Amino acid sequence: MTTTEQTANKLTVKFMPWFTWIFAAFFLVVNLPIFMTILLQSIPQELSCKRIELQQINCQLKTSILPLLPSKIIVIEGLQAAKFKSQSYNNYRNPNQIPYERQKIVLLTQTAEIFFLSYKIYHPEYATQKMLAWESQINAFVNNPQQQSFKLKTSIIEPPWFVMTTPRWFILVGIINSIFIIIFMGEISICEFNRVNGFMTKKQRWLFVFTKTSKYSLLDIKDLQLECNQHRGNTSRITIILASGKKIPLSTYHANYFKSEKKMKITADKISNFLSLSTI
Repeated sequence: MTTTEQTANKLTVKFMPWFTWIFAAFFLVVNLPIFMTILLQSIPQELSCKRIELQQINCQLKTSILPLLPSKIIVIEGLQAAKFKSQSYNNYRNPNQIPYERQKIVLLTQTAEIFFLSYKIYHPEYATQKMLAWESQINAFVNNPQQQSFKLKTSIIEPPWFVMTTPRWFILVGIINSIFIIIFMGEISICEFNRVNGFMTKKQRWLFVFTKTSKYSLLDIKDLQLECNQHRGNTSRITIILASGKKIPLSTYHANYFKSEKKMKITADKISNFLSLSTI
């Protein structure tokens, strides 16, 4: 989007890449929660149990999503046993899909089954040993009346990046590209033509924080042209030409995806008239 503000001695033109911001933000909003869901699979769980009576075991299941956020605690009354479950998935219709197993440990109580762990495993030979070991530790405590308390903190079974499937690569690359676009291509460009001090000041701002300022004498500006890029949907940008022949784009990107070249030319003509240049 391009906006202009003009007084008798000053003309300010602002370029803001709204289309770029919207596109990158949409991709982040859609893909980041999906990727975070994959990462949450690796969150360690902590199980703390106490034997209240001979046949009564009460537990707390604690999950810490992030170090700075409060932990989620589930109270479990009447623990009776832990049970390991596993189910294989293999899509024979799609040979490119990597087979995996869904492995779980559930905690059995007098009234319900409570999920303790649930993992999507691509290397069961590595993960099953850990899962069976944790199941064995819980059951050993349940079956040992001499042991009054028990604590188990799980470790990462299999990092999500251990096997990068095609959808995971797509999501990760999309997130990286969106961040790259916002940081390096989503700049705000503000160009001020000032007859009082005789300079054009160009300010480029990234992430609304980092700023680069350049100054050019108005006397050095000899021409102005409208550059069009037909490979990007007939987008365009305004470029000034100095006496040395050097070209200075007012914005580093070709913008105005929803603005016709005719409307962009109006902005260029305002600058030309202000600088007393021949209109383009």
